Amino acid sequence: MKMELEDVISRLPKTAMITKTMYEGSDIVIYTKNKDFFVNGSADIKAIVSEIRKRINLRPDQPSLSPRLKRKQKYSKLSRKKQKYRTYFSSPNSEES
Repeated sequence: MKMELEDVISRLPKTAMITKTMYEGSDIVIYTKNKDFFVNGSADIKAIVSEIRKRINLRPDQPSLSPRLKRKQKYSKLSRKKQKYRTYFSSPNSEES
Protein backbone atom coordinates (compact mmCIF):
# COMPACT_ATOMS: atom_id res chain seq x y z
CA MET A 1 0.00 0.00 0.00
CA LYS A 2 1.55 3.26 -1.10
CA MET A 3 0.97 6.26 1.13
CA GLU A 4 1.70 9.86 0.40
CA LEU A 5 3.41 12.14 2.89
CA GLU A 6 0.10 13.83 3.72
CA ASP A 7 -1.36 10.45 4.71
CA VAL A 8 1.56 9.81 7.05
CA ILE A 9 1.11 13.24 8.66
CA SER A 10 -2.62 12.68 9.09
CA ARG A 11 -1.94 9.50 11.10
CA LEU A 12 0.27 11.35 13.60
CA PRO A 13 -1.23 13.21 16.58
CA LYS A 14 -1.82 16.94 16.17
CA THR A 15 0.38 17.57 19.21
CA ALA A 16 3.40 16.26 17.27
CA MET A 17 3.82 19.70 15.66
CA ILE A 18 5.23 18.39 12.37
CA THR A 19 7.06 21.15 10.49
CA LYS A 20 8.35 19.34 7.43
CA THR A 21 8.19 15.93 5.76
CA MET A 22 10.26 14.76 2.85
CA TYR A 23 11.71 11.73 1.14
CA GLU A 24 15.40 11.04 1.66
CA GLY A 25 16.09 8.23 -0.76
CA SER A 26 13.46 5.61 0.02
CA ASP A 27 13.08 6.77 3.65
CA ILE A 28 10.53 9.24 4.94
CA VAL A 29 11.96 12.01 7.11
CA ILE A 30 9.69 13.85 9.55
CA TYR A 31 10.77 17.01 11.40
CA THR A 32 8.99 17.93 14.64
CA LYS A 33 9.10 20.89 17.02
CA ASN A 34 7.64 18.91 19.93
CA LYS A 35 10.49 17.61 22.08
CA ASP A 36 8.20 15.24 23.95
CA PHE A 37 7.00 13.64 20.71
CA PHE A 38 10.59 13.38 19.49
CA VAL A 39 11.56 11.44 22.62
CA ASN A 40 8.36 9.44 23.25
CA GLY A 41 6.64 9.19 19.85
CA SER A 42 8.14 5.88 18.81
CA ALA A 43 4.89 3.94 19.29
CA ASP A 44 3.07 6.16 16.78
CA ILE A 45 5.94 5.90 14.29
CA LYS A 46 6.17 2.10 14.70
CA ALA A 47 2.46 1.71 13.95
CA ILE A 48 2.85 3.63 10.68
CA VAL A 49 6.04 1.78 9.73
CA SER A 50 4.40 -1.62 10.20
CA GLU A 51 1.59 -0.55 7.89
CA ILE A 52 3.51 1.14 5.08
CA ARG A 53 6.72 -0.95 5.25
CA LYS A 54 9.03 2.05 4.88
CA ARG A 55 11.61 3.50 7.19
CA ILE A 56 10.70 6.71 8.94
CA ASN A 57 13.31 8.99 10.47
CA LEU A 58 12.03 11.35 13.14
CA ARG A 59 14.24 14.40 13.58
CA PRO A 60 14.03 17.56 15.67
CA ASP A 61 13.35 20.80 13.84
CA GLN A 62 16.36 23.14 13.70
CA PRO A 63 15.11 25.72 16.26
CA SER A 64 14.42 22.97 18.79
CA LEU A 65 17.91 21.49 18.67
CA SER A 66 19.91 21.37 21.84
CA PRO A 67 22.68 23.93 22.36
CA ARG A 68 25.25 21.14 22.09
CA LEU A 69 24.07 20.17 18.61
CA LYS A 70 23.91 23.82 17.53
CA ARG A 71 27.52 24.25 18.64
CA LYS A 72 28.50 21.13 16.74
CA GLN A 73 26.93 22.46 13.54
CA LYS A 74 28.55 25.87 13.96
CA TYR A 75 31.94 24.28 14.66
CA SER A 76 31.54 22.03 11.63
CA LYS A 77 30.99 25.00 9.33
CA LEU A 78 34.01 26.83 10.71
CA SER A 79 36.26 23.80 10.76
CA ARG A 80 35.68 22.96 7.12
CA LYS A 81 37.56 26.10 6.25
CA LYS A 82 40.26 26.16 8.93
CA GLN A 83 40.68 22.74 10.53
CA LYS A 84 41.97 19.45 9.22
CA TYR A 85 40.60 17.33 12.04
CA ARG A 86 37.17 17.41 13.67
CA THR A 87 35.98 15.72 16.85
CA TYR A 88 32.35 15.70 17.88
CA PHE A 89 30.83 14.70 21.16
CA SER A 90 27.15 13.93 21.08
CA SER A 91 24.72 11.72 22.94
CA PRO A 92 23.42 9.12 20.46
CA ASN A 93 20.30 8.49 22.54
CA SER A 94 18.81 11.95 22.13
CA GLU A 95 20.35 13.57 19.10
CA GLU A 96 21.57 12.62 15.66
CA SER A 97 25.26 12.97 15.14
